[in-house]
Amino acid sequence: MGQLSSSLNNTDQRIAKSFILTHKMTALGHAAQNATQRILNDDIILDNILPDLNLEDIVSVRQVSNQLRRCSNEPAVWKRVLTHTERQLPPVPPTERYSLANISQIEAERLLTRSLSLPKRWDQHRPQHFRRWEIEAQRKVLEMALLPGGHYLVATVADRNPMRYCIEVYTSDFNYSMGFPVARLTTPSKAFHLRAKYLSIHGRPGIAIAYIRRNYRRESFKDEFDINRLAPDSDWFSAKVKYECAVMHVPLQSLELLFDNDKPWDPKEYRTRALQQDRPFQVLTEITSRARMSNPIIDEDRNGIPLVAVLKHPDRIVYKNLDGGLGCTMYCAPHPSYQNFAHAIMAFTFVPSQHQFLLVRRAGEDPDPLQVAADLADLPPGEILTGPYYFAELYDVKYTIDGASLTCDAASRTAVHDAGWNFWHKVWITQPGMGAALKNDVSVRAELQPTSPTKPLPITIFVQADRSYGLVFSTFFPEPIPASSTSNADADPSTRYIYILSEDDPFIETEPLPEGMESLNDLYEHRILLGSTRPVIYTVPRQGSKARSFQVRMLGGVWDEGLLDKPPATVEAQAVGSQDVPANDAAHDEEVNDHDEEPEEDVDEGNEDNEEDADEGSEDNEEDGQSDVLEESSRIRVSHQFNLELADLDHVSAVAWDETIGRLCIGYANSTRIAVFDFAGAPIPARLWYDSFCFLLPGMSADTVHIFVFAP
Repeated sequence: MGQLSSSLNNTDQRIAKSFILTHKMTALGHAAQNATQRILNDDIILDNILPDLNLEDIVSVRQVSNQLRRCSNEPAVWKRVLTHTERQLPPVPPTERYSLANISQIEAERLLTRSLSLPKRWDQHRPQHFRRWEIEAQRKVLEMALLPGGHYLVATVADRNPMRYCIEVYTSDFNYSMGFPVARLTTPSKAFHLRAKYLSIHGRPGIAIAYIRRNYRRESFKDEFDINRLAPDSDWFSAKVKYECAVMHVPLQSLELLFDNDKPWDPKEYRTRALQQDRPFQVLTEITSRARMSNPIIDEDRNGIPLVAVLKHPDRIVYKNLDGGLGCTMYCAPHPSYQNFAHAIMAFTFVPSQHQFLLVRRAGEDPDPLQVAADLADLPPGEILTGPYYFAELYDVKYTIDGASLTCDAASRTAVHDAGWNFWHKVWITQPGMGAALKNDVSVRAELQPTSPTKPLPITIFVQADRSYGLVFSTFFPEPIPASSTSNADADPSTRYIYILSEDDPFIETEPLPEGMESLNDLYEHRILLGSTRPVIYTVPRQGSKARSFQVRMLGGVWDEGLLDKPPATVEAQAVGSQDVPANDAAHDEEVNDHDEEPEEDVDEGNEDNEEDADEGSEDNEEDGQSDVLEESSRIRVSHQFNLELADLDHVSAVAWDETIGRLCIGYANSTRIAVFDFAGAPIPARLWYDSFCFLLPGMSADTVHIFVFAP
């Protein structure tokens, strides 16, 4: 066998592959004898055997012997699989460290295993996380934003005594198994509506962070009230406060110089590098307004120009070029059929591929809920209620020379929905982008991206109405536009995709609860963790819940064949058999999740256990507030309660979700910890020689990189 030629033909490759896979069964039974046995020369395995195997086979054959385990850990093996995979890979930071030439073996393997295990786990009727671990935030977490791919986390935090508010950046994949804060910026007041995204500013890739904060219009107002005690969407003391939208940029180069997961830890070198870095937070712009602002959006347009846009209530959008260019305040013209009604923007998002804003607007007043209830009680029987009126619109993004205001008409809109006094309380819109920078991205994800335009993700609008139980949602799917038939040889022959709104298509319709069942809405509030393909819904009891301390009673994923872009036949089979998860699926997931040095937690996911869990979840639907949250059908369903401990869902202050890797993060009001639940399998290297105890080095100011080293 050792003299076997390195130029095997296809038949020989298939025979060798079958031999290795068959040999695995006997090798596992005689591990002590075969652990050091050489099956073939390393060159033959690397050049002729492993290239013919897929991801599942590589994970399987590494258990045959130490030789195959060592060969399967070669970076070239996993880079080859990366270049040939057709799976949707999770995003990575858009830097050279994650390019195809520089990406490490374990990082490449983590990308592939997550892309394989997450869809399988998401299809289960009661998803089970692979691993639970914690991040010590060292401060109380108020709000979180996850960077897609799992490498960084941004949070708004607060010290208890004295009360001080900060924005902190955490590494959430340091050595692939732990996280801690690495950069901190003190804010003048509490930050809310936090957003974070990979973005390139002046050609430098980094983390763009946007948030809203309040300030006093006059110094004398400080003695009258505390702006930090106001709820984010509250209009109290509106005549005495002003709003500020701040946008900052943290270059990834500064963070990556401090951490190298593939080299041994050196505290002295770490501290030296940190002290040599510039301040991590670079202020890009600040937008100030006396009107309430919310919903900041940071993105790149179709030309790769970074921008920020923020909603200035009730009916304006302020946007600005973050590279130092033009800006504009856009006023949206009233709907032609409802010009005599007051208009308000409920929510909006940016569509980069079309250079447009997608808005959900209301025509009509939004009275106090208590007054509405009183008016409904006094209505005579049989009277028909009308208004307010809701609709969606697309607006072209335009710039003015001097940044002045601009009144714009809608490019297109949907039909109008007459809510019949079923007032919409909250509206969420997903963003069509995946989170990676569109320009100056030199990571493996950009290198493997097809040159032709890819199909954008769907945009989903979720609505919470006062008199409807649960959430209602509608999805806009991109429609293909064939290449124009032109004789120009230089014309782009590829198919483009656009989102189309038409007044012939009905908009979201929210039906009120039947008479006598209105009290259901007094029990639970339903909220959404946005995701273009895998959103998560959770319920919070209204009684006893506070803005930053509440209990989660139900938390499950929204499974939609349209969002997942699954073939109809496959979807129907999965939906019908969703409660019966085959045991071999669970075993396969655990096999893919296995790594050389440290296996993941054992998870028992046999058929019987899953059936029992599903039955228990069905019985508890009413108690959890899940019943009728979303209509279940062969196309759409909500998974039963994620398999989390009750203690992990109590005294919650913040929840965040990364759909690209299936990571759920929960912050708590009574502690400084962040619980992390990974629903996608990923290999973890051996524990390093140091303990996970961290401390702050002296001599570091509050707005520079804070160094946390691990002491033996």
